[in-house]
Amino acid sequence: MPTIPEAFAKNIPVIFDGGADWIKRLLGLLETYAERWDLGLGEPFGLSFNYVVEAWLEDGSEAVLKLGIPCPDFRYELWALGSYAGRGAVRLLESDLEGGAMLLERVRPGDRLTRLEPGDEASHLAAEIMRKLHQTPVQHDFPHVSDWGRELLEAHQRKDPRLSKIPSALLDEALAAYPDLLASSPAPVLLHGDLHHFNILRGQNGWVAIDPKGGLGDPAYEPAQFLHNPSFADKSAGIECWPDLVLRTARRLEIFSEALSIPKERIRAWGIFQAALSSWWALENNYFDPSWLKAGLAIQSC
Repeated sequence: MPTIPEAFAKNIPVIFDGGADWIKRLLGLLETYAERWDLGLGEPFGLSFNYVVEAWLEDGSEAVLKLGIPCPDFRYELWALGSYAGRGAVRLLESDLEGGAMLLERVRPGDRLTRLEPGDEASHLAAEIMRKLHQTPVQHDFPHVSDWGRELLEAHQRKDPRLSKIPSALLDEALAAYPDLLASSPAPVLLHGDLHHFNILRGQNGWVAIDPKGGLGDPAYEPAQFLHNPSFADKSAGIECWPDLVLRTARRLEIFSEALSIPKERIRAWGIFQAALSSWWALENNYFDPSWLKAGLAIQSC
């Protein structure tokens, strides 16, 4: 039976209401789903908000078992993966929404898109995945980008002092553009919502997305997270240290604009807004890293 890392067991009760009780039940949940879906279980992967462990089906084929606290975020991810049905994304094999469990295909060899940066190829591949994902019919009640953005607006309206960590020029431009972006948005598509280099893996039949946030909105919103990445704990390796960050960002904007048939200025505007929004989410959860804002400022400079 897999183990539960001590750091994970300590973090989950801090992040989630009911997290302590869920940790106590986690080994039992692993046994339950291993029996229900005839799985052999190995060791967990790098863990953050969910428990993700290698698994094997009865026929010996590889899979991934993902357990999480049943909550809206888990529900939207499961709905999105089910909706994508393997088109541009990892395939969902089994699921239990109420129990907070999903069984996914194992992506092999599993290289991350980070290995293709810096360069144009990574952006072209990401755009190709975006086109596939955005063709998915919407069959569930997902949140809208406006629901996400409202959190930043409310923080600004109540003058939350934590917003002072976001450069005022970036925040002001983001908030000024936001109403027009919403008002002029085309028909919403199913957005991945967190499509960056670490959530795009190389499989046997090409590159696929994993870990969707799941939401509805303007397709021009989708490239934003990609434009802010890759960002590593080792700041000597990510975009934070690229000497030509503004030029590379401008090139990425051109690639996404051409590949997605979306005006570059629209992608740029959403990129600025999303940089401010992501920074606010990070501030709320006490993992804010000022270096992330370098990407937002680079977008603003384009």
